[in-house]
Amino acid sequence: MTWRPGGLSLSTGLWFVAASAFAGAAGAVLMKQVDGVKPFRFQAWVGLVSATVLTLASILLEDGQWTAATTTGRPLVAAVVFTALIVSVGAHSVYYHLIDRYEANLLAPLTLMTPLATIGLGVLITHDHFDMRMAIGGGLAMLGALIVALRRKPATKLLVERELR
Repeated sequence: MTWRPGGLSLSTGLWFVAASAFAGAAGAVLMKQVDGVKPFRFQAWVGLVSATVLTLASILLEDGQWTAATTTGRPLVAAVVFTALIVSVGAHSVYYHLIDRYEANLLAPLTLMTPLATIGLGVLITHDHFDMRMAIGGGLAMLGALIVALRRKPATKLLVERELR
């Protein structure tokens, strides 16, 4: 939901973000139920499936992607290496390790920090515009993550005890 003078609006992009957040939270809960899969192995399977599906989608739905990739040069190579090594292998493997050790309902809201870091890096590196709406939205995201992180566990313990019966 975005606010601009004159009212609130829901954009298509916002619906995609909401769907992504839901899928990520559902994935965290499902991942918590998987036993015996090491984070790097899990990441390898996710990468294989994702690369297969996205390559097929690109071939079927896009035109000129090879020309665009070859003319972009080093920035594209840097982005792919960063995404593959730092994000996929590094950060996601750490996330899967954390999912194995901690409650999924604690970690899923903390992923709200990712878009905040993206905004901060965009402002810092590429000098993206930062305004009051972004500051308020970022503050609300951090407040939500803080509330989840600091809440007490009695409700969670009660649910676990109920499941064990």
